[in-house]
Amino acid sequence: MMIYFVLIISELFHAFAHTLVLFNYYSIKRLSLYNRRVYFFFDLVSVLLSYYIVRENHILVSIHLIIHILAILQLYVNYSSFFNDVHQMAEMKYFDKSYFVIALYIIGTSEDILVHLINSFYLLQKIQI
Repeated sequence: MMIYFVLIISELFHAFAHTLVLFNYYSIKRLSLYNRRVYFFFDLVSVLLSYYIVRENHILVSIHLIIHILAILQLYVNYSSFFNDVHQMAEMKYFDKSYFVIALYIIGTSEDILVHLINSFYLLQKIQI
């Protein structure tokens, strides 16, 4: 039962943190590369553990998984100009990005927030049963 509470807090924390970054109240510029890797890793683990427990939200979790594996890979090997742009936008660097890339960033981050919130909801339902 304790794992449910830990995961709910983790999911809500990640939803809140992504919201702050999306609306430019916080920049990941302050985070070292190591801390970025740890943050994205725990973001991914939180979603996967929540999914393992609730077995709901298949499509959004799958999308989240793909995006985060590629984003984490970008933090180890600079392989993609798109994910480089994504990390730069999380640092509030929008000035040279196309509207299309900005739109994808907003959609992807919104999907990320939604995954965390939906997982929190399903975990809360598990506790009430």
